[in-house]
Amino acid sequence: MIRSLLTGEQAPSVHFKRGLKGQKMKKTALTIFAIAALAIGAFASDQTVSKQLTIQVQTITGLTLSPDTLPSAVIINGVGQPYSASLTASGGVAPYKWTLTGSLPAGLSMTTASCSATCAITGTPSSSAATSTFTIGVQDSTGTVAQIKLQWNASTSTVAGYNIYRGTASGGPYSRVNAAPVAALTYTDTADHSSAKLFYVARAVDASGNESVNSNEAEALLQ
Repeated sequence: MIRSLLTGEQAPSVHFKRGLKGQKMKKTALTIFAIAALAIGAFASDQTVSKQLTIQVQTITGLTLSPDTLPSAVIINGVGQPYSASLTASGGVAPYKWTLTGSLPAGLSMTTASCSATCAITGTPSSSAATSTFTIGVQDSTGTVAQIKLQWNASTSTVAGYNIYRGTASGGPYSRVNAAPVAALTYTDTADHSSAKLFYVARAVDASGNESVNSNEAEALLQ
């Protein structure tokens, strides 16, 4: 006897007796096997998968630089006082690239290579020079140039203000950039520029609208 393949149970034996009358027939044992049928299911071919995704809409504003003016450096009785002033770039696409063209007052410095969204001018003034003229520029990662800050000495004449002129080549030609005469001794040029260098001059304006000759030329290096 052997056991069922499906249940492990011993299969029953069946005995048959058959023959002529008076004759003995030999017993024959038959074994019945239990057969298990296995159904194999096919994988469905129309599978579906989904995933939730998010798109962030980023609003990029124009690149600006602030503040418009810087505090004065002070020397008291021949002793320079510690100085610190920060400028901040905002808008555009970070990271920013800062440039400094011109000379800061003696004793002050600005490390543009280490600036990020802010850049500081620090130090202790060591010279009593009345005014230092310099230009600070900021460029974002898309190449957009922010503001170019200009500063000049006051005219010794009585004036109504100043006009600012810009050119792409040293010596001109220049184009006026301010709409009305500027009363202060600083001006911020906020236009976007594609030229690597820009050149500026200022002209004093009297009450009748007459202009002086050009000031000395200031160069702004943008790249």
